[in-house]
Amino acid sequence: MSSKWRMIVAGLAAVMAGVLVAAVLLGRGDDRDRIATVAVPELPSGDGDPAATGRQELGPYVVAARAFNYGEPGFAATRDKAQSKLWHHDGSWWAPLIDPFTEEVHIFELRDGAWADTGVFVDARAQSSADVVWTGRTLYIASRTSTGELLLQRYGYGPGRTWVPHSPTAERIAAGGGQSLTIAVDTQDRVWATWITAGRVNISHSEPGGTAWGAPVTPPGGENVQDDDATAVTAFGDRIGVLWSNQVEDAFYWSSRLDGDPPDLWSEQLAVSQGINIADGHINFAVAPSGDVYAAVKTSLGDDGEPLESTLIEVLHRDTDGVWSHSPAATVGSQMTRAQLAITADGRHLVLIATSPQSGGALYYKVAPADDPRFAPGRGSLLLAWENATINDPTTTGSMVDPAVPLVVLASDSSTAQYYYAELSIADLLSNLQGG
Repeated sequence: MSSKWRMIVAGLAAVMAGVLVAAVLLGRGDDRDRIATVAVPELPSGDGDPAATGRQELGPYVVAARAFNYGEPGFAATRDKAQSKLWHHDGSWWAPLIDPFTEEVHIFELRDGAWADTGVFVDARAQSSADVVWTGRTLYIASRTSTGELLLQRYGYGPGRTWVPHSPTAERIAAGGGQSLTIAVDTQDRVWATWITAGRVNISHSEPGGTAWGAPVTPPGGENVQDDDATAVTAFGDRIGVLWSNQVEDAFYWSSRLDGDPPDLWSEQLAVSQGINIADGHINFAVAPSGDVYAAVKTSLGDDGEPLESTLIEVLHRDTDGVWSHSPAATVGSQMTRAQLAITADGRHLVLIATSPQSGGALYYKVAPADDPRFAPGRGSLLLAWENATINDPTTTGSMVDPAVPLVVLASDSSTAQYYYAELSIADLLSNLQGG
């Protein structure tokens, strides 16, 4: 895209904003009708005219913004739940976003309050979804569609704030499409990927550097899953781990391996959570510098009339001894969904971000200590809302976050094909929580 068009996009982001919401939509009908109305608290007015700035303060720690329209309505551009699409480098936040002019996915930079197109190509398929890993040396972007190839692009960071592709063409992870594609990089510089296709969980790995992908394998417990189940992979210490939901067996399964072992050897395999309606297709990881693994997952409780106090979102925690524990994060009555989890760089605090109601509406956040990840009841504090917008599908970074850098969360309204984002000042928030 030319600099002229980038200026136009930035200008549109600054003038197309409306005022903030006073209420959000109710949950879906059918089994959701019994859930009480969720009222949005009164919103602060903030400084300045949001229609003129495209940005609005939602309290002392949050700035919400409307970005740009990305194409035809009907596609949720910021899905899916297991993926992390943002990374921070060289003083900026970056993300693969849809360029509405070329109808391609490009790398965008959040610059001066607007998303600017760098023109760096990611995927020709506008309705692909991407997962991102930035190692500090190499940027990996894996993208998928339900029926097309699963692809991996690799980049280095060059002069002039430019992302330089390692190859003129993408590496093919697998053919035939898939759901819930995520990636992780181990200490041997191999890239690991997991996804679901044809009712099976697939795990594959590359040679060092992200090239030459092998045939996928299916772990025990992953042979018979639903199409809307989820799988996710993460790196922690010198290990790779994969967590997936199995709604057929009402369980979340986990498998992990040491980086130095043969690639086909998985030394840890177990069900980490099991019970009636305990599994749903929502998983999102955060990993502490200690190697502790946290996963925000969603249950299916509430679908069959379970009490409003039943756990809808919980955090699964694997400590460095390999012991798993469970902490509630939201109840059925809070109607929260599509949870994202971030952890501060010191490993001391977790930030949970989720949509409410479950059909979409606004984003909320909560904070809990990582050594005791029990989140307070309710939805938490408002993070992102806009008048007449049904905001959903939040996504943020999969890396540890520096509290001194405002955390950016991206989301979308699929009914209008509109990007939105929020900036959360974690340092100020934590300072207030700790009494200044």
